[in-house]
Amino acid sequence: MDLFHILSADVPLLASLNAFLLVGNAYFAANNKQKNYKQASQ
Repeated sequence: MDLFHILSADVPLLASLNAFLLVGNAYFAANNKQKNYKQASQ
């Protein structure tokens, strides 16, 4: 298989990985805000 076929086969994989990272990023950001809020309120 040449590089082009490998890359085109990986596009859905990369897209789903990207979506996963975005969701993870949003989750961690929300988590951090909650922690900071709890610390500030104490």
